[in-house]
Amino acid sequence: MSKEYEVPAFKAVLREHVDHEGQTDDRKLLQIGDDKNLVVRRMVYWEDDEKEMFGTLPPEERATFMTHVFSELRDKYNIPVVPFRFVVALDEEKQETLFAVVDNVTPVEMTPQQNESKTLELLERLVVYYEQKAESGAPFLWDISEDRQYVYGTTKDNQNPELYLVDLDPHIREGAKALIHELGQLRGEITTASWNFESEESRPYTKLIKRVDTLSEQLGQSKK
Repeated sequence: MSKEYEVPAFKAVLREHVDHEGQTDDRKLLQIGDDKNLVVRRMVYWEDDEKEMFGTLPPEERATFMTHVFSELRDKYNIPVVPFRFVVALDEEKQETLFAVVDNVTPVEMTPQQNESKTLELLERLVVYYEQKAESGAPFLWDISEDRQYVYGTTKDNQNPELYLVDLDPHIREGAKALIHELGQLRGEITTASWNFESEESRPYTKLIKRVDTLSEQLGQSKK
């Protein structure tokens, strides 16, 4: 039997999620009682990571910050984020703790056509996101380019399959050096997609790579 956690803010005990077993303790994904339609994760990090992401913000302000970051990604940049909310509650040790509560996504296999369309759409939106962050100089989310961060599937409230960003760690970076590093990751994802999907007649991925390379070059110049 999996370990159970008594957190009074939730209507039932928290236990390891049946669809997401095998995670380490600091990454453990939980469900509320027998309800597997939601996934709960306590947002606990190593001290250095916590300081980098949140500074000295108390849990309530962290929840507000994270809600803003992922709402912007969804609402302004049309990057699909799993339905979420952040909850501050006393854990079983009476410590004020931040929890992420998201819809559980049941994976659905995409057709080749859907895979190509969804991949190109997402990569185009990510390029726009980083272009605008570079232009404004604003902090940006790091580690949202990788394919493994997304799941195509259904939720309890949406039986029409969608592509969702499901990893809501708020890895925030700023500055040209960090952005160049992230653009390298994005370029790798675009290159992989080009190998899988691009044809001689239409070369959208090649055009995206050129935009990423141009942006990286401009950022490199700005550092000199």
